Amino acid sequence: MDINRLSLPFGPRMRGIEDHDIKRSSAGMDTPRKIGIMVFGMVPAIIGGCVTHYFTGGSYAAVAVYLTILLFLLGGFISR
Repeated sequence: MDINRLSLPFGPRMRGIEDHDIKRSSAGMDTPRKIGIMVFGMVPAIIGGCVTHYFTGGSYAAVAVYLTILLFLLGGFISR
């Protein structure tokens, strides 16, 4: 019995999904992934920016430095 010919609802041979669909969808980021990365980056930016602003006595320069460092970290995370 050939395992690839089985009609199972799980595994690499799912019903309704062909091989070319899987390759095409993995080529770029889809919308839920973009939204997830945006939320993952926005929460530390907003909360961390507020905390940095509070503890540095209202210094916007310190907030800019914090956000620049965070931008580089998230850029490295996204590019991997």
